[in-house]
Amino acid sequence: MSDDSALAEPFASRLVAQWLAESPDARHRRIPGTMIFADISGFTALTERLARRGTLGAELMSDTLDVTFATLLAPAFDDGADLVKWGGDAVLLLLRGPEHAARAARVAHRMRASLRALVGARALPVSATLRLSIGVHSGTFDAFLVGDPVSHRELIVAGPDVSRLALVEQVCTAGQILLSADTAAVLAPRVLGRSIEVAGSQGRLLRSCPQPQSQPQSAVPDTSADHHASIMHTLPPGIRAHIIGGSAQPEHRPIAVAFVQFTGTDRLLAARGARAATDAVDELVAAVQQACLRHGVTFFESDIAVD
Repeated sequence: MSDDSALAEPFASRLVAQWLAESPDARHRRIPGTMIFADISGFTALTERLARRGTLGAELMSDTLDVTFATLLAPAFDDGADLVKWGGDAVLLLLRGPEHAARAARVAHRMRASLRALVGARALPVSATLRLSIGVHSGTFDAFLVGDPVSHRELIVAGPDVSRLALVEQVCTAGQILLSADTAAVLAPRVLGRSIEVAGSQGRLLRSCPQPQSQPQSAVPDTSADHHASIMHTLPPGIRAHIIGGSAQPEHRPIAVAFVQFTGTDRLLAARGARAATDAVDELVAAVQQACLRHGVTFFESDIAVD
């Protein structure tokens, strides 16, 4: 077993690590909890400005990303949040266990306050106007761990409750924290602000920080060599090679990026059930992976979207 396998641990979500430890052959899970979809506005303009400064601009951008996300994720991890997906300037977080809705709302409130303090104190490596829009939804989320093992096992998060979360985040604007009706229903009325319509239901803005009493529960990770190797194979081949190869200098360079969007998972889950949906998602992800391998393209990441 290669010693390089342990390098993958920081790059896998706790959800995936637990999944592989508990039921490594399972391809689908339904996960009750609350998800946070947090998007930072302002990075695109900053990237365009720094790109004109060459290598120095790339280094400044890397440093700014490091400081910003370290600041944002600290309160999330303190409350037991799991970083499930990383989409450039957006993150998808999952909270499970007791009072997960209240803890998620507290995480969202603290993340927004942390970013405001960071920007207000001019503590970023470069001056930037960054703001957060945060959607929060409580439900039962469908997760698929699928793909061609020649490439890697990819975590896909989908289903009706993921669609609801995506809709909530789309509606809220920069600086807002918008709770779905399901999340708002289990929080104390005093922390809720005005209503905003989200696809036929009434979301609520978060006005103040909830104070849940429950403490986050941390699972004991499996640190065996086999477990590390399994985690390594949840990372795409190009990402694995980059991690094993060690650190590289940040840079701006021309590249080509493709986005592949698939829809219909919600309808498939409702009409034919989890097994049929899992088979379909598995087949689709494998097809994309195989095309990437044939053409020397890096399968970088999967994101969430409505349906």
